Amino acid sequence: MSRLCFLAAAVVALALGAGPSLAAEAPPPEAPPGCQGEGCRGSGTVPATVPGAGSAGFEAPGPLGLFGATKVRGSRAPLRAIVPAAGRLTVTGNGLVAVETAVSAAGSLPLALVLAPPAQRKLRRKGVFHSAVEAIFIAANGDASRADLVLRFDAPAGRGKGR
Repeated sequence: MSRLCFLAAAVVALALGAGPSLAAEAPPPEAPPGCQGEGCRGSGTVPATVPGAGSAGFEAPGPLGLFGATKVRGSRAPLRAIVPAAGRLTVTGNGLVAVETAVSAAGSLPLALVLAPPAQRKLRRKGVFHSAVEAIFIAANGDASRADLVLRFDAPAGRGKGR
C-alpha cells in the first residue's frame, strides 16, 4: 500500500511541476564565433501538427461562366452563360439593355445582349462602342457568382465615322 501512495505522490508532484523532469533538456545552441547582426539568428520555429486533425468539406456551386466573341459587328452580341445551379441570372453593362432570367437547372444558357437606343446612336456616330458586361448569378440557396467581360461593338460596314 505504501508503494501505491508513493507513486500517486510522484505523479501529483510531476503534474504540479515539482520533482525531476522526465524530458531531457538540450542546451541552447551557441552562436558561431564572429557571428554578427541578422546572420546570428537561429532557425525559425516549426509549427506543431495536431495528430488526428481532419479536413472539412462543403458543397458550393462552381463559378459562373460567360463566353462569346468580345468583338461584334452591329448592335447585338450573342453570348453563352454557363450557370452552376438553379437560380437567377442578371446581365448588365453600360449602354446595354439589362437581361434578367430565372434558371431552372445547371447548364448552358444562350443570351442576346442588345445595345440600348442611346448606345446605338453613339455606335452609328463614332463607329465603335465599348461595354463592360457584368453577369451576376444568385443560386436558389443564396450563393452568388460573378463574371465580367468587355465587349466591343463595331458599326456595320458602310456606317459610322469616316465610312
